[in-house]
Amino acid sequence: MAVPSTAITRYELSAPVMEFNLAMDRMKFIGPKVLRPRFVSGQAGDIGKVPLKQLLQNRSTKRAPGAGYDRGNFTFDKFDFHTDEYGAEEAIDDRKLEAYRDLLDAEGIHSERAIDAVLRAYEVACSSAIYDTTVWAGASLTTALTNEWDDATNATPIADISAARELVITGCGLEPNALICNSLQYWNLCQTNQIVDRIKYAQRADQATVANAVSDVLGLRYIL
Repeated sequence: MAVPSTAITRYELSAPVMEFNLAMDRMKFIGPKVLRPRFVSGQAGDIGKVPLKQLLQNRSTKRAPGAGYDRGNFTFDKFDFHTDEYGAEEAIDDRKLEAYRDLLDAEGIHSERAIDAVLRAYEVACSSAIYDTTVWAGASLTTALTNEWDDATNATPIADISAARELVITGCGLEPNALICNSLQYWNLCQTNQIVDRIKYAQRADQATVANAVSDVLGLRYIL
């Protein structure tokens, strides 16, 4: 339960002053967009998995007179899963809640803290997974930049993204549609000469328009 940290009470304040807006900060979270949670009916189980090569097969569709059509089949394997329980608890003492009800909405703040704890932990877990250099390593999974994007004159972000896209397509057959980067990397990207030359004739220069233009130039649907 929240407890006062000062002996001076400012009764003239009509609302508590919080030094950080948790709800506003969570608007920038991208974890659920990057690694979308999958809802399951049990705590653990097995799931059938049909490999991509079993779905995409070259087959003859021509039938000879008196013969049947080419019959196909497929094989599948499985993977197992188990779930862990996550949560956060905030204790509210009724006596303290009553004592400080004129100063702050303790219930609301406790709720915000609990929600933020769970979602922030999920954000950290997603970040740890997608930036795990022990998993994403080697020439088959990663590309190298000749010039970092903070080198506005020499950086070639369009070629960099194109090379990464081709690597993903070659590896799994799926075409990537999103770029994940931090705000500083995105800012550097927008300042590169290669990008500026492509979007400088946009009618508007607001952030939303620039973001859409950069996405179009890179051939992506999302920049997270």
